[in-house]
Amino acid sequence: PRTPSAVCDDSACQVDIFPNIDFICLVAGAIPWYKELAGGLPIAPHGRVGPAVVRAAGCALLAGNLWLRMTSLDCFVEKKTPVAHHQAARVMITDGPFEYSRNPTYVSMVGALGAFGLIMNSWWGVASAAPLFAYLHLHVIPAEEAYMRNRVPEFAEYMQAAPRWLGPL
Repeated sequence: PRTPSAVCDDSACQVDIFPNIDFICLVAGAIPWYKELAGGLPIAPHGRVGPAVVRAAGCALLAGNLWLRMTSLDCFVEKKTPVAHHQAARVMITDGPFEYSRNPTYVSMVGALGAFGLIMNSWWGVASAAPLFAYLHLHVIPAEEAYMRNRVPEFAEYMQAAPRWLGPL
């Protein structure tokens, strides 16, 4: 069995991320919903207009998170710096969505997972985003931030200017 690890030096940061962890979290939230544990823990009761509104909000949130993800990745392409962990960062990106979050790609991953929970109309699905958030927040992002602090002196100032996630998080 693989255990997560992070090895960062001046040349690159290799964070060993569990493969398909976002999909694993999605399935972990979908199974209790599908098996109707605790009645599926619906956000809005069935038989009313509520579920349709919740699902529409989920679709809108999913679309917003896909847009955020594409916009964030476009910044990497525009600056000609790699997204992959095993390659050295060439520049620090601080514009576009990175002006409002140091990790907009991760925000989009967690947000999309929560959006699927809304589309399922299930608190189980929404809660499935919590393990992904915790894993990224406690394991992946700290390693990346340590690498960037060592590689780019301006990163400490950027950390003060932009939140790790959004708002106070």
